[in-house]
Amino acid sequence: MTEYHYRCWAEIDRGAVRHNAALIKKRLGPNVEILAVVKADAYGHGMIPVAQALSKDADLFGVANLVEAITLRAAVRQPITLLGPALPQEFGSIAEHGFIPSISSWEEADQFNRLASNNKVLINFKIDTGMGRMGVPAHQAMALFKKVKALPRVEIHSVSTHLPVSNEDEVFTRDQLRGFSALVKQLRSEAPGNYKAHALQTAGALEFADEPFDIVRPGMLFFGISPLPQFQTLEAHLPGVDRSRRGRRQRPSARSSALDASAWRRRGSRWRRARREAASRRVSRSDRRLGRHRTADLGSRPSAASLGQGDRQTIQGARAQSRGRSGGIRGRKLAAADR
Repeated sequence: MTEYHYRCWAEIDRGAVRHNAALIKKRLGPNVEILAVVKADAYGHGMIPVAQALSKDADLFGVANLVEAITLRAAVRQPITLLGPALPQEFGSIAEHGFIPSISSWEEADQFNRLASNNKVLINFKIDTGMGRMGVPAHQAMALFKKVKALPRVEIHSVSTHLPVSNEDEVFTRDQLRGFSALVKQLRSEAPGNYKAHALQTAGALEFADEPFDIVRPGMLFFGISPLPQFQTLEAHLPGVDRSRRGRRQRPSARSSALDASAWRRRGSRWRRARREAASRRVSRSDRRLGRHRTADLGSRPSAASLGQGDRQTIQGARAQSRGRSGGIRGRKLAAADR
């Protein structure tokens, strides 16, 4: 059996992931449920170990598709929501496993109603408030919601929407949230029930948490990644904490918060590129002074004409290993690992 050795890796500190989850709960309050999004192998961090690390903090988990849901079910006991649309041939398996599908049409809801056996199928009623890719159009939501709610073997677990530009367009996002909030209030007035509402993902939970609804859907936030530069340090935005440093970008120290350190690393590609370019300039100056190549610490590339074949292979290997070291970020207790 072939044994593979990888030059690039990520070391995940589960304690740092749990630390970030605690910060999210502290920010949003005890009455807001956490739907931990671990799709795409938890964004490359390892779905199973990350979900296990969050098992005491997450109220439910979110994945992209049925395959991920089945894989995750072996590791956690919380409810699992499929955030993406399901294929028609997957409906039976979804109902059998008790997953929560997201539906956007009457046909989907009716099919799940037909496939349900002894237990009702819980569904997430998705409303399109501006993304344009998935969900019931907002102007049709009320009528369809009442129709779906009347199905005998389907139960609406939650009502949700998606904020596609919450990290780019505050005006559009706030308009979405106002419309969604008004629609949820109308639904609860005309079709009351125990269903919950959710809209805020990572960027939404950071910038628009004044109305978090019943559930939030953080994903990258567990790994210390903020898509909003003003939230490099989540602790600086918690109640009672000095906010005078808001928006200032600094290199993280060993005692930086989880979000600060990892967000800097996430955005460190430009910094590393500048370092490599500076190293290349230093090598060029060394070549002129000494007439020979001196290997830079970031693996700068020498002129191919000045090296033999063996030297080229050695330098290429050094570059790959160096890139692996800079990419394999080690998580710390107060500085969550990022890939």
